[in-house]
Amino acid sequence: MEPIQKVLAAIDFSDTTMPVVNTILRLHYTFFPEFVLLHVIGTRIIENLQQTSSLSLEDAMEFAQKELEPLWKKILPLLDEAEVKYQRLFRRGIPHQMIAKTAAEESCDLILMGCHSHLGIAELFLGNTAKKIFQETNLPVIFVKPEE
Repeated sequence: MEPIQKVLAAIDFSDTTMPVVNTILRLHYTFFPEFVLLHVIGTRIIENLQQTSSLSLEDAMEFAQKELEPLWKKILPLLDEAEVKYQRLFRRGIPHQMIAKTAAEESCDLILMGCHSHLGIAELFLGNTAKKIFQETNLPVIFVKPEE
């Protein structure tokens, strides 16, 4: 079995973000992989932003990135302090498709992402994106649940 060298961590700035960051730190201290921190913004969100503000696609994406910067500033110092090797990526599209596509493009060995149980029975029902990721990739996936 090949060692884990690169991990895609899907960051959605929800209640699973800090558990994902904590798992990044655990993996870092165990395997020392490089991380790809990916945030996917839904196509509809960008389209709505374009329609309501008359921004071009490029400007709408830039605006969305700037709006997320304060959220990144809450988690990146934790990774920097631990000397985690990472790159940040920002993509537009359908989250499960972009996660799988980016993991393949970046030659990742593993996907790490939060799991939202919308029905309260995590053992039986995964969130929509979590369920669909299995259809998009053959990579192993670690799901992290929100903190209680």
